[in-house]
Amino acid sequence: MNDAGITALATSFLAWAINIGFALLFVGELLTLWRAARGPQMADRVLALANSWLIGIGLLVLMALKYHNWRMLDVALALALLIGIVPLSRAWSHSSAPDVIDYSSTEHPDG
Repeated sequence: MNDAGITALATSFLAWAINIGFALLFVGELLTLWRAARGPQMADRVLALANSWLIGIGLLVLMALKYHNWRMLDVALALALLIGIVPLSRAWSHSSAPDVIDYSSTEHPDG
């Protein structure tokens, strides 16, 4: 097999893999939306929305590969960083917050 045949085979395999990826992400998004709508607790709904963001990032990456638009990869990377940084910053700000002081008591700290 010459180089042109190998390149054509690799291109067709990549196109096949991208289409399978789109189908799997579509099924994953349907299941995620079902969990968000039906989730018995609020935590299930929040996790479903976070998963939906991750599936959206996966779709951006697959679209960048399919349409050879590499700027979509930059957008996907920026969204992934936001998804990772925002929950961490919220958790960090809540863990380092000072305890709430109750001023409603009748005793004064100075006596």
